[in-house]
Amino acid sequence: MAALFFGAMPVMTATAAEVSHNDPALFPITVRDKHGAINRVGEVVIAPEYDEPIAVREGLARVRKGPRVAYLDVSGKRVIEPQERTAELFSQGLAPARGPDAQGTMRYGYINRSNEWAIQPQFVDAKAFSAGRAAVGITDEWGRVKYGYINAAGSVVIAARYDRAFLFGRVARVEIEKRLRLVDSNGNDVTSAEVDVFGTEAGGMMLARKGKLIGYLNDEGKLAIEPRFTSAHDFREGMARFWEQGKFGFIDKAGKVVVSAQFDTAGDFYEGLAAVRVDGKYGFIDNSGKTVIPMQFDRVQPYADGVAAAQREKLWGFIDRKGQWIIEPRYQWVREFRNGLAWVGEPKQRGGSYVDKNGKVVWKSPD
Repeated sequence: MAALFFGAMPVMTATAAEVSHNDPALFPITVRDKHGAINRVGEVVIAPEYDEPIAVREGLARVRKGPRVAYLDVSGKRVIEPQERTAELFSQGLAPARGPDAQGTMRYGYINRSNEWAIQPQFVDAKAFSAGRAAVGITDEWGRVKYGYINAAGSVVIAARYDRAFLFGRVARVEIEKRLRLVDSNGNDVTSAEVDVFGTEAGGMMLARKGKLIGYLNDEGKLAIEPRFTSAHDFREGMARFWEQGKFGFIDKAGKVVVSAQFDTAGDFYEGLAAVRVDGKYGFIDNSGKTVIPMQFDRVQPYADGVAAAQREKLWGFIDRKGQWIIEPRYQWVREFRNGLAWVGEPKQRGGSYVDKNGKVVWKSPD
């Protein structure tokens, strides 16, 4: 989340796991510097006995003890036994892993969720899959590592000729001769000549600069909004913030100013609402610019799981989409709700607690 107006949060005992919202919910916990996870009702599913915070993707939780990593399902059952092939999270059912190639040299390939080789070790480097492609490193005739892309069968579909290569969407960012370029899924260079530099894709668009002005490319790398802003931000939910003469407003993907520059501070849209500040107080607007929750809070966080954190007189609580308190302010710090629970800390509390939307504590850090 942007720190633009939310303010710095204290370090918390349990750190957020990388959890897909399509997965059954697991929530990380920390007890005496060891890590585990609970479910929505506070039951310990993964005992706090591991060396790093639990991270979950595609239904597999990564756990570590020393140099070895295992993978559990969301019920806590071990799926992949402790091993040293990989410590990567799975993506599109595969994870980069190291093992001996046909000549006995350690190389990278990809394992499946059964810890079997889906793509045999053969690469000097390997990245995660996205959009059916993965960047891999291959040594050229001069001994230099160059990057190309493979498909899920392990076949090279874009030749290894780049110095760096990044995740695929509709297109991929690559670096060659110290210049960033865009390539399509066939490896064709589709970099727009109408911009000097561009960022990563977010919300189906990419920030792009021409001279001192900012515009946008679409997710195919084509110029979608002419560079005309002196300051602008990534798209989210079809809207992007821009700054003009000291105020923030919003544009749509056609570049049309939907909400004029009128706010002292503005956050991105989440769940159809964006936080804004006027005269030192925060409220929320909808995507037409209408104020749906008046400016009345000292600080706020974006909406998540249908509610938003808000601060009054230095304490945090949670409001619904009408701006009504569902949990009155009583916390020193909070994190957003996710899958029904939020991680919060009361004044003078050591560690923190998970609470539901009624404010009921379902799990509390041991004293």
